Amino acid sequence: MRGFKYTEQLFFSAINKTTIEVTFDNGDVKQYTVDAMTPGEDNEVTFTEGEQEFTVTVTDYAALVASTIEITTNRLQVAPSQSLAYTVLDQYGEEMTVAGSALTVTAYNNTTKTNVTTTVTNIGNIDMSGQTANDVIKFTVYLTANPDVKAIKDITLTTIALASITLNDPTVPANAERITVGQTGVVMGYTAKDDNGDAYTLTASSANKAAIETNDGVEIDLTNITGISTDASGKLLLNLSSSTAGDAKIKITIPSTGQIVIKTFKVNAAAGVVATMTLAEEAKTIAAGTTAYVDMTVEDNYGKVLKPADYAGGTYNIISSNPSVVANAGTLLINPTPGNANFGKLEILVAPGATKDAKTTITITSSTGTVYDTITVTAGAAPVATKVAIAANSKHNTNLIVGSDTTIGFTVTDQYGNAIASDGPYQVNYTVLNSATAITKTGNSTNESAATVTVTATEAGTATLKVELVKTSDSTVKDYFSIPFTVVANTSEGLTYAVADIATLYKAGADADADDGDINATEVAAGYVKEISITATDANGNNYTIPSSEIVSVTSDSTAVDIAKVAGKWYVGGTDAAITEDTTVTLNVIFNADDGVSTITKNVLVSKEDLKAQSLAFKDAAYGTAGANDVTAITIPNAAGYAADIAANVGTGKVYLWIKDQFGGYLLGDTAANFNLGFASINGVTDAADDDSVALAAPQVGSLTITDTSSDVTFTKENASFRIVAYTANGKTAYITVTVADGIAPTLDSVTLADVAGGAGAEVDDTITFVFSEAIDPATTAVAGLTAGGAAVGNLDILDFANELAIGDFATPFAIAGGSGSEAMTGSAQLSADGKTLTVTITAITL
Repeated sequence: MRGFKYTEQLFFSAINKTTIEVTFDNGDVKQYTVDAMTPGEDNEVTFTEGEQEFTVTVTDYAALVASTIEITTNRLQVAPSQSLAYTVLDQYGEEMTVAGSALTVTAYNNTTKTNVTTTVTNIGNIDMSGQTANDVIKFTVYLTANPDVKAIKDITLTTIALASITLNDPTVPANAERITVGQTGVVMGYTAKDDNGDAYTLTASSANKAAIETNDGVEIDLTNITGISTDASGKLLLNLSSSTAGDAKIKITIPSTGQIVIKTFKVNAAAGVVATMTLAEEAKTIAAGTTAYVDMTVEDNYGKVLKPADYAGGTYNIISSNPSVVANAGTLLINPTPGNANFGKLEILVAPGATKDAKTTITITSSTGTVYDTITVTAGAAPVATKVAIAANSKHNTNLIVGSDTTIGFTVTDQYGNAIASDGPYQVNYTVLNSATAITKTGNSTNESAATVTVTATEAGTATLKVELVKTSDSTVKDYFSIPFTVVANTSEGLTYAVADIATLYKAGADADADDGDINATEVAAGYVKEISITATDANGNNYTIPSSEIVSVTSDSTAVDIAKVAGKWYVGGTDAAITEDTTVTLNVIFNADDGVSTITKNVLVSKEDLKAQSLAFKDAAYGTAGANDVTAITIPNAAGYAADIAANVGTGKVYLWIKDQFGGYLLGDTAANFNLGFASINGVTDAADDDSVALAAPQVGSLTITDTSSDVTFTKENASFRIVAYTANGKTAYITVTVADGIAPTLDSVTLADVAGGAGAEVDDTITFVFSEAIDPATTAVAGLTAGGAAVGNLDILDFANELAIGDFATPFAIAGGSGSEAMTGSAQLSADGKTLTVTITAITL
């Protein structure tokens, strides 16, 4: 005991968890509140009396044991699945927690003098459905481990029914701003009373309107509400999945009391759903045979501007009023390809044969007919080369060291500002003005779609290169401009030399072809080895590149890299896949200048990291191939080509996956285990078993295949679409959008047997007419396999209708004249102008 100024004898004991009783030697008894004590342990506690603080150790706060039980339920219904509420007090008179499983319950019907304990599973599951209203049930509840701790209570059974209800406004779901179309599980609060005036809870887990009506004795009418249910606690839940924007109403009638309750509330249009599309241009001139793109602003009902990912994959009707200018099949769409520069823009292809100045109106509407916007398109003259300029991606230098060279790329554009994509009757000519001798240049470019010139520095001085776009037939100059060059001698006077910065190296980059780190063209193409080059800077800050031929040798202080000269240039790459720490390597670059030989050092970092995917792309050639094109969309002609035509309809017939890693290389794409491929429906495609698989037979062979595992993929509309998705373990993705132009195969609507039915049977020159649901496009009109035995059901095979159609075992009986067993006939077929009616004429019969 601490805190006393004088000696005094105290007697103290625990009253409950937070109270102790202290008896002083003068006979005073007081109780004090202390911090919560732990049962069954010695507890040091502190209390204050007057101005003195006392600290004592309480040793008699015993382990808690149940002392008394009280049944708190006052009424039960004549119903199953009820529970008795109870409280348990410990020896200190405080409520303690005792699980229902630790209690035993018995029940005796005082009214009928019968034991009904068998209807009690446990205190939380009591079935009184077999008893009668106003029966008095004596319940005994005791602690199974100590029957002396018990409670007994008589409870009168009643029939409790819903008598009144008040409905609240529905609660806006979490992460939503309003009640909208498409929401489910929307909570509608209510206050209900039973016929005794007590609170009433609707029957829990009633899965639908009919269940609530049956269980709670009500009638429910719903307007613009998809469904209604209760959850496990009796909360009322609304389903608005197929509701429409506007008012919704719930009406509840309680027949037993005559109360009618009506609650009306507003269902808003769903957020993020396209409400308006506004094109950035009202009119546009587009050259015949070319594609143009129009920006658009898309908003939802609440004025939120949507991103292309939120609308580009939707279903819209985009119609051209003049198909001779812009056709209505395959030439109008909202670009659906993420990562594409025109993602989410309106894409318009003007017909190659469109008459100059001919016009059409393009109208975009929703799938339900709401007009979003229009644009007038005028067919312009065919594109012609008009301008020449330095290409945006040209990497060249106009400050040169004697002996160095630089290559300049150019872009030729037409009168609409579009880059010329194919070569025509133009070329790009290059002239060194004033016969300057500081530079020389390569020849003129006859391929204006990819014009380049290489300029070589020959002596110190200045020079100007004139660039001209020229019409080949008459040498007319369409456009021109000039590029000035400065050439300096390769001397240390006035120049500061340095090794250009080298990107962080992949630790095994010099072994891309598994040849133990011997750098060669394969590693250079793979992108993991980096060029070593020297730059020079003059006093004015102008940069010059030293020719690779002036580098005499390069060495390093570490075996973690390999260095080699490939095709006249020096490269460095990591060669130790086992390193576990980032390693800094010092390179010594020895180079020859006009006034002597010098050495420059450069530190380069070799990373310990393994390769990690940074981006994915589908291409039409293996990685490293110059000029490889992105494959972002494929259109296949019809549903029958779903799997077979995937690769065939890529321009090269091949599809390759490029996986770029953090070092700028693509080795990850060599191994199928580094990526996954999947199938995802967009619009009008279903895979019932969800088990289709996609594979690249060997990653860099380019053979992309789809397997319809359960043969259950179906197409429900024309221009149905799906995606082939590639993804890596760290979440990088790429995909190809595949459109099935003819998604629905024609069906056979009717068969007419001209001159065939009847006793005479089929004869040569008789006809059979087939009418289809839509136009068919046969690759051949050959018909064979028309067989019948006597009056048997006919069988007809029409061969190879563009993989769309096979007709067999149609159920119209016909006979062959004179036939009695097995017969066969052949025929020819004629397709109607609209492609919907096929007439087969029997040309021969074999008996």
